Formats: sequence, C-alpha cells, structure tokens
Amino acid sequence: GSHRALRTDELRKERTMDDPMMLDANAVAGDLAELFGFEVTATAHRCAHCGNIAAVGTLLAWTHGPGVTLRCSGCREVVIRIVRTPRCTYLDLSGASYLEIGPADADQRSRRSRTTTR
Repeated sequence: GSHRALRTDELRKERTMDDPMMLDANAVAGDLAELFGFEVTATAHRCAHCGNIAAVGTLLAWTHGPGVTLRCSGCREVVIRIVRTPRCTYLDLSGASYLEIGPADADQRSRRSRTTTR
C-alpha cells in the first residue's frame, strides 16, 4: 500500500546527498571574507535548527541559484543565505544561533583595515 515503514538504510541514503552542485563553504570563502571583513571559514557557528556547532567552512554550499545557500552539515537546514543585487547584498543569518568571533578575528580585521588604508 501507500503507507510503509521508513527503514534506517533509506534514511542513511537520503542523508548522503551526493549532489554535484553541493560544495563546502570554503568554495565561497572569498565572498564571506568580503562581507565580514576577515577570513570567516574557521569561525564557529551554531545551527539554530539542530544545535550543531562547527566551523563555518563545514557548511554545505549551493552556489547555482539566485544567491548562495549554506546549509548545516548535520541537519541540512539553511544556516546562511547571501544574495547580491545591483543595489545591495542581502545576508540572512537566521539559521545560525550565533557566530563565535574571537580576538584573533578582530586582530585580522584590524590588520586588513590597516593594509587597505595605506
């Protein structure tokens, strides 16, 4: 019939997501650095959906669309969206409970601003 039990092997197959369009967030590291002002891929984030804590670079990136979508490597829910228009850039971080930006990141921003103002 139309109702059947979901087997664990089916769940595993569904979670592998062998999507040729999927990359890791390191593929958009330059875009992220431009938006945040520092290299952000090693920065920790927490997924608002499942609570997974990992580096931003571990997010799964889909870049073939009207923007960039970064999904949690644990639950596959959207964590970050980036859309560039001729007028502005939209950055949606609603899927992240937080980004952990530490003193090293602040130092990196400071060094970068000094080199761009010379």
